[in-house]
Amino acid sequence: MTGESGGSVFLLGGGLMQMPAIAAAGELGLERHLADGNDRCPGRDVVEHFYHVDLRDMNGLVRVAREIPNLRAVFTAGTDFSRSVAHVSDAIGLPGIPFHVAHRATDKGVMRATLREAGVRVPDYVTLAPEDEPKDSPLPFPVVVKPVDNMGARGVVLVGASEQFAPAVSAARSLSPSRHVIVERHISGQEYSIDALVYNGTVHITGIGIRHIFFPPHFVELGHTMPAELSVAEETALTDEFTRAVHALGITRGAAKGDVFLASDPSGLPIAIVGEIAARLSGGFMSGWTYPLSSGVPLTRLGLEVAIGRSPGDEALSPQKKAVAVERALVSVPGTVESVEVRARRDSELREIFVNCSPGDRVAPPQNNVEKVANVIVVSENRERAVKRAEDVLDEILVVLRPREPETDAFLFVSGWADRYARYRVANRDTVAILSSPVDYRLTLARWAGSPPPLAVAPLPTLGGTPDHLKPNHISISAEDLGSRLESETLIRFDRNAERDVSVLFWRALIAGGRQGVRYLIDSINRHSGGVDARSGHSEGAES
Repeated sequence: MTGESGGSVFLLGGGLMQMPAIAAAGELGLERHLADGNDRCPGRDVVEHFYHVDLRDMNGLVRVAREIPNLRAVFTAGTDFSRSVAHVSDAIGLPGIPFHVAHRATDKGVMRATLREAGVRVPDYVTLAPEDEPKDSPLPFPVVVKPVDNMGARGVVLVGASEQFAPAVSAARSLSPSRHVIVERHISGQEYSIDALVYNGTVHITGIGIRHIFFPPHFVELGHTMPAELSVAEETALTDEFTRAVHALGITRGAAKGDVFLASDPSGLPIAIVGEIAARLSGGFMSGWTYPLSSGVPLTRLGLEVAIGRSPGDEALSPQKKAVAVERALVSVPGTVESVEVRARRDSELREIFVNCSPGDRVAPPQNNVEKVANVIVVSENRERAVKRAEDVLDEILVVLRPREPETDAFLFVSGWADRYARYRVANRDTVAILSSPVDYRLTLARWAGSPPPLAVAPLPTLGGTPDHLKPNHISISAEDLGSRLESETLIRFDRNAERDVSVLFWRALIAGGRQGVRYLIDSINRHSGGVDARSGHSEGAES
């Protein structure tokens, strides 16, 4: 290949988060050599050379790297494998983050110890070795239990009582390659993500995003917003503590990403507490999508330039525009995907729609950051417009579930509508009592089988509740708006005299799963015993 840089780059990871790095390497004129344990990863089709190697196989990666001509850098972004990058770079003698530094920035126990010794604010913590089996928490509740060496919030859980502690430790240990677990005091402040490039002895902050976390006791990020709205004092507190942490870990050339909490000292002044630092650019669409869209700065390309030994000037890092970029995620109730319907179309504001599931896949409410069924990215000059557009787009992505499955039935109609993963939170005890009243959902579905849409349902006030009692549990349009949309689409019609049991099932399905739950209810009724398809109006044969 030709280009200003020339030479080759060894990219570790060919998944979605690596696609901006793969594109940036091409822009720099680098011949792209890609390794991934998944031989069907999307990056394979766009690089010059692919190697099917497990990214934990460091020696195997070194063997590949030694055969790559004119290798200038090893690089990853948004993956678990910064230690593998460092190991290969050390073995080949390339510039970058040394392995011992990458280890400090990967093992949460080592990280906490290093930062605490340097005077960086971190939560109180205790590390449990594989042989440690405490029956109770070594710190006062509430505590957070997590594997020391995993990412994406896998195995991370908030524990508030003694009986929850041992199961949480066991679950976290099962997701830790080293089987070490860290227990730390829960931080209640707002969490922010920070990206930076480090070179010439300076930490160059390249973006701060606010993270939107839901579904305790798990920590599921359903999106972030760039840039975060911060006062000068708040931004200074975040960036100063993050910079101290990067220096303490020993990152002198490369990328750094931090999750940092904003809290207050006894006098009310903002202070920052470092959650984690990683020796790479962030995943979760921030470094590769939302920061470039909001600032005009090609962060991944600049990170790759740093990896090959360049030092970008101040002009390259200076924002070229001031827009708001919003990433939001869609989650699903449990079941089997039958189809995915996307009505939204990309335009100047809606930049990306990523669908992460296919027909036949099993889906479920997420317990970490890698179990979401779709993501959207919107950019606008106006913050409120960007957020509203992203929420509206999520409502135009429908993961249709196979009807009449026991797991989905149970979640929607028996208990899940009151679960923490429900799309709407029922904020009134009287409404909960009304919707909890006994309904034989199997008998009701069978009795209504074959009823053509629209489905007649009683308004919630007729049953004794009010839509005001349904508050969005996560990113969502209001229940009233959703009901109006479903009625305008002739899927339902509100009727004060509608049959009570099917009306209760409707509201349970809407609370638990929003549009997805209502569609499942209608499909379960109309695709049984010669019913009518809710999408097409065509008769179907009886199910076997």
